[in-house]
Amino acid sequence: MRRRVLGPLCSLPLLALAACGGERVAIPPDDATPEEVVRAYTDALAAQDCETAEEIASVMGDTWCGEVQVGAATVRPHVRGGGAGNPAQHYPEVVTVPVSIVVEGGDASLPAGETAWGYLLVRRSESDPWRVASEGVG
Repeated sequence: MRRRVLGPLCSLPLLALAACGGERVAIPPDDATPEEVVRAYTDALAAQDCETAEEIASVMGDTWCGEVQVGAATVRPHVRGGGAGNPAQHYPEVVTVPVSIVVEGGDASLPAGETAWGYLLVRRSESDPWRVASEGVG
């Protein structure tokens, strides 16, 4: 379930910019690489730009935007596959993009500190944009 925590953030001047109507992170172009898509997604999470995060993760549905504050992210090269046994298995094009993220406000499922993480991206054809379908460890 998605929880919005934008109200309390709006009182914090630096965090409020993106969360309360400031500049948005740009949606990557349709021909963006999986790494560029994940970079835009993690940038949107860090900026609390939930509208952009939700667009990039439209296949996944709910995002953690607004629930956990994500800081720096190191995006690594993608690898093909990773869709068995999850919603991505129905897509012909599937890649996994590993990242290392710094979680600044964690919980039991995603503790604070540096964490190895990953995003599963899918698309129906080479002309479609990559979209985040799942996230987690492994």
